[in-house]
Amino acid sequence: ILSEPRATYKQCELWLSNKSTAHPLAVGLLPILWDCAIKNGIDPCILIAQAMKETGYFNYKGVLRPNFCNTCGLKTTKGGSDYAPNAHMRFEYWEDGIMAHSDHLALYAGASNMPKYSPECATHTNEKYKKNGTTLDPRHFTYLLGTAKHVEDLGGKWSPNKKYGDNIVEMVNEIINTKIPVDEVDNL
Repeated sequence: ILSEPRATYKQCELWLSNKSTAHPLAVGLLPILWDCAIKNGIDPCILIAQAMKETGYFNYKGVLRPNFCNTCGLKTTKGGSDYAPNAHMRFEYWEDGIMAHSDHLALYAGASNMPKYSPECATHTNEKYKKNGTTLDPRHFTYLLGTAKHVEDLGGKWSPNKKYGDNIVEMVNEIINTKIPVDEVDNL
């Protein structure tokens, strides 16, 4: 999870553009997803693939709606049923929701800048973590630190589906294997 990008931004963009089911919002938010991943030392391909998996390529067919600005199904601190819209966090801006997603994934991966202080779950974090910054992640529980260092480890932890991480790895491999046409390589 924590690594340099294993593909270029252009590969991510082309991969996403080639997905006929991808909502235009997915491509539009790609720069924010990329930047938030880089800020936490996450391979952006992983954050992007996870956001696409969680949102159905930003078509939002589940209880989440685009106006939640929630790219990964983050729940409120209290939590609740997967099928209860009010159990899920609503962010005012896409940048906030995507950064909270990135912070949550970085916490699982054990990033060196984690944990951060979360005013949303102040009973689970501590003022001392303010040295690492503040996060809007409502479930930034310190006990999650380092519990999923590899994408495959997310299965059964981030999601009850044991194959969850494997599915994301498949998507990341698609991104990595996306070939940039020769005429576009010359323009880079």
